[in-house]
Amino acid sequence: PYADRFHAAVVKITATEKRVRPHLGGLELDAADLSKFDESVAVLKDVKSKAKAKADGLRALRLVCESVIVPKAEAMTASPVPSTQSVLPMAVVKGTKGNVEQIVTQINGCYERQWYDACSVMIRKLAEILIIAVYEKEGVAYEIKDKSDNYLMLADLLADLRHKKAAWHLGRETIPCLEKMKEKGDRSSHNRTYIANKQDIESLISGLRVTIPELIEKADYRHPRKS
Repeated sequence: PYADRFHAAVVKITATEKRVRPHLGGLELDAADLSKFDESVAVLKDVKSKAKAKADGLRALRLVCESVIVPKAEAMTASPVPSTQSVLPMAVVKGTKGNVEQIVTQINGCYERQWYDACSVMIRKLAEILIIAVYEKEGVAYEIKDKSDNYLMLADLLADLRHKKAAWHLGRETIPCLEKMKEKGDRSSHNRTYIANKQDIESLISGLRVTIPELIEKADYRHPRKS
C-alpha cells in the first residue's frame, strides 16, 4: 500500500511540475534558484531517497517557491513568448526577413490565450506579407500596386496570384488555403457579429504548414547564412 501511495504522490508531483515548468523561464530566475527547484523535485520523486532527504527537499522546495517563484509570478505580466507553438512551429520561420518571426509568435500566443479573432487576423496578415514578398522576389511588384503606388488589397492579390500559379509552380493547395485564411481573417476583422473559435483556427493549421513554407521559399525570404 505504501508503494501505491508513493506512486500516486509522484504522479501528482509530476503533473504539477509539467504545468509549472514551462513558465519558469519567463520569471528570470537565478540559475541557483532554478537548480534548487529541479533538485528538490527530483529528490521528492526519487524512490531511493531516504525520509530525511525527502523532508529536506520539501523544505527547500517550499523555500524557493514561497520566497522566489510565487512573488515573481505575482509581479509579472503575461509572458510575451508563448509556451506552445500549436499553430505554426517557429522553426518554419526561423531566420526569415522582416517581422515574420514576430507575427508567428503573436499567432501562436493568441491561439494559446484563446484570442482566436486576433489569431485569425494575424494569420491573414502573414499570408499577405508573404504574397507580396513573392512578387518582389520575382521583380513584378508593380503588377500588384495601384496608381498611388500602394499594394492592392488581399482579394486582388489572390486574384492576380491565380494567374501566376502555373508559371510560378505553386502547389495545388496554395491558392485554396490562402483564400481560406483571407475568409477567416476578414470575418474576424470586419463582421460585427462573428466571433472566431478554436475550430476556426484549427481548420487553417494544416494549410498553413504547407503554404507558409512554400511562400517563404518562393520569396527567398530568409537571411543568408553566415559562412
